[in-house]
Amino acid sequence: MKASLTILFVVSFLGASAADDATKTEARIDDIVHQAFSKRYDAHSKADRDYRATVATTFQFADRIEVYLLDFSIGEDPTYQLKDDDEGFPIRPYSRGSFDEAKTKILKTSKLPAKEIPTWCAAVTKMVTSDKDGGGAFCHYPIHGLRIYAGTKLLFETSLCWACSNFYFTYTGESRWVPLTEDANDLKKRLHDFMPIPEAELKRFPGYKPKPK
Repeated sequence: MKASLTILFVVSFLGASAADDATKTEARIDDIVHQAFSKRYDAHSKADRDYRATVATTFQFADRIEVYLLDFSIGEDPTYQLKDDDEGFPIRPYSRGSFDEAKTKILKTSKLPAKEIPTWCAAVTKMVTSDKDGGGAFCHYPIHGLRIYAGTKLLFETSLCWACSNFYFTYTGESRWVPLTEDANDLKKRLHDFMPIPEAELKRFPGYKPKPK
């Protein structure tokens, strides 16, 4: 009887030890895969930031900047749906190809004074090259749009959402969301000063609360 109990104890011990070893092995595997994912993510993030920084060097040739007030609902509000003769502003990450391009209504357009182009380009460069952490959401309510030109050449185009804290950047062949960081604060102030968001548009936004007087 004692021998049977001893054997049972040894078997149980060995079984528990084997299970413990298996758990440790799985944890080690998960850790290796996680490290690989983190390394890949960091490398991709750096490559994207380097790409944006390279594009930003072309801003030295800028001779025109256009600022837009956009319909943040992207046409979901029937009042703001695009008509056939409306240009529309592309929201490229939402597009599903050149024949199914997501666009939103342009409510207002203004051209920046030429003397302000260098400081605005510097503000945009600071935004697109930021290496700080940002908390951009996966939604997008475009309210400001921006285009930078050199002659007829479009150097940069984006829409910005201050609610979700993100903008889009177009890489070769694709457009993706980029989180806004504190490095976008200069551009944010310039946009709000140059193209204030009308109270009528703010009231349309979900969860709108008027500022206390």
